[in-house]
Amino acid sequence: MLDELWQTTLAELELLISKANFTTWFKNTYISNYENNIVVVATPNAFTKAWLEKKYHPQIFKALNNITNNDIKKVDYIVET
Repeated sequence: MLDELWQTTLAELELLISKANFTTWFKNTYISNYENNIVVVATPNAFTKAWLEKKYHPQIFKALNNITNNDIKKVDYIVET
């Protein structure tokens, strides 16, 4: 279920972001946890984590809420290899 949610989110984000940026920043990301209306997005390194938080958080949050019918209250990012 988490993988399906993230794949659907990525499909939505892919329409908003250039192919190069999408490939660079979203490769090797996944949802590591989703409970109590909080999604935790795992990233491969601290640089990607910081970039997603700073540059793409609003789009990620909006896409997840579109898919879950506004069920998401918060999106956190972690580094997981």
